[in-house]
Amino acid sequence: MFGGYNGKNCFNDIDVLDIETYSWSRPKIEGSTPTARNAHCMVTVGTLLYLFGGHTGTKHLKDTWIFDTEALAWKELPPASIAPKGLRGHTANLVENNIYIFGGYDGGGRSNELYIFELAGCQWTQPKLNYSEAIGSLPSGRQRHSASTISRIISFDFS
Repeated sequence: MFGGYNGKNCFNDIDVLDIETYSWSRPKIEGSTPTARNAHCMVTVGTLLYLFGGHTGTKHLKDTWIFDTEALAWKELPPASIAPKGLRGHTANLVENNIYIFGGYDGGGRSNELYIFELAGCQWTQPKLNYSEAIGSLPSGRQRHSASTISRIISFDFS
């Protein structure tokens, strides 16, 4: 578990739950650590955790980090020309070798944009979305929704 908010402060520590003993630990992390944040998203890819965005309490973040769970070290990726705006409350899903980021709030409004982080080249792309009359229009902007991958990404918003 990384980051979060207790109603007063954001965090940037990592806590690990051992699911065999149900005990928590906080490993010593080497090197740079991402800014404390909440409402970010993380995706697991093998032994790596990919982190994008979130909110400091005053600022929307658009940084991308990788945490190596074996080396217990963070690596920040350089800023990209094509990347999502600073977002909080967005979702992230791994599909094959890509991470799909959808929605979120950027400080000005709720997003309905889709971005893809291609793992092979560590780069962001933004696809041109096509909708047929049978499917309908683009989903409305949303934040704090849930999305799951079941051969395709399904997003739920019960507000």
